[in-house]
Amino acid sequence: GDTAVSIRRNNYGLTFGGGRDDGFRANSKSENYFLLYQYDFIQKEAEALSLHLQSMAKKNRLPGPVYQPTPEDDQSDIKHCLSLVGRKIMAEGLWEYKVYGDYWHETSYTFGKNYDYRFRNYGTDLAGLYVWGRHEALFGINAVNSHTDSTDYGEHRLTNTGVFMQDSWSIAEQWKLISGLRRDTGGKYNSPLCPRVGLVYLVDDHFSLKFGYGKAFRSPTISDLYSPYGGNPDLKPETGERYDITGEWRNNMHTVSLNVYQSKLRDGIDWMWVGPNDWDWAVQNFKKVRVIGANINWQAEWNDYLNSTVKYCRNDKEKWDPGTDSYSEDNFFGRNKLTLGLSFKRAAVSSNLNWEYVWDRSDQSAHEMEDYDVINWNLAYTVKGLVTYKLSINNLADKDYEIYYGYPVSEREYKISCSYAF
Repeated sequence: GDTAVSIRRNNYGLTFGGGRDDGFRANSKSENYFLLYQYDFIQKEAEALSLHLQSMAKKNRLPGPVYQPTPEDDQSDIKHCLSLVGRKIMAEGLWEYKVYGDYWHETSYTFGKNYDYRFRNYGTDLAGLYVWGRHEALFGINAVNSHTDSTDYGEHRLTNTGVFMQDSWSIAEQWKLISGLRRDTGGKYNSPLCPRVGLVYLVDDHFSLKFGYGKAFRSPTISDLYSPYGGNPDLKPETGERYDITGEWRNNMHTVSLNVYQSKLRDGIDWMWVGPNDWDWAVQNFKKVRVIGANINWQAEWNDYLNSTVKYCRNDKEKWDPGTDSYSEDNFFGRNKLTLGLSFKRAAVSSNLNWEYVWDRSDQSAHEMEDYDVINWNLAYTVKGLVTYKLSINNLADKDYEIYYGYPVSEREYKISCSYAF
């Protein structure tokens, strides 16, 4: 079960709590504790300054894959994140900024060996918005310095920066053109100038069309380069481009949208099974990666207390296989996913019912992955706006399935939680 307490005042908010789970497999117990805090120094329409703190501690046993259980393994994590977020009108523009730092310390005992990992990130984001006639121009920069030190792959540092500009031009009442440029650097990698362009056409009050094109760049992360579980220090940055078209229709009750897209990557960074063991994976560059997909979304508000959603996603991903000199499918999480949702809220009672079906999954290691469907349901009751009692039942139909090979998802799970706000 889980328990949480929230305190809200005019200029600050605090939430803390924790939970415990005995797990459904041998050696799978876990417990967690968390603290969230926000303090508003300034909170005005044109100026704001807030301090955010997030802390989490977790201890859990590691059961390992079913084909090779690990009855003695465990892991502990501590994470802290501190950020200062604000906005202010300066030089006739609205500027938003964020300065942050986060720390993650993980210790574990796995397969008879002790491990110790420490990760730190320090960064800043800055963006300014200017309005000139029919134009809204956005300029910005972001930078982050990452540092890691571990018993496995030593000490490493990596700095990533990005500079961008974007213009949103209302050409006419029904037309809007969005264009932008971005340039990134990451360690020893420098990106080309990456353009982005989008065109929005408002057909009428109910129907709109959006067309988009953009180029992208991603440099390898510290985990990609130096992870003990298959990192590759010789990785190249990936580059690519994406095309998409979106149509949306809405009225007072319904919203229906269709998005069709295609992306192509060069030197795509991804994981690959290298064998012979099921857990032998490594990060590699793939000469070419292509993805063709579509998203269909229907949302309906039937009345003041009953809503429904239908979502279908198709994501057909293929990687270039140098062994066969052709593309091979790579739909790790399934080529198709259908989600049905129903939500109810009236007075102090709320409830959500969700069904998800995933099919056409690629093999993991050398194992065929089956299709699966899962139903989740929850019911909540709030007393005088202060105390909320919640019952959640995950995997309501008690289905047996795996998202990752060798790690079965929990059988039917009951969870009771209580939240108190004052």
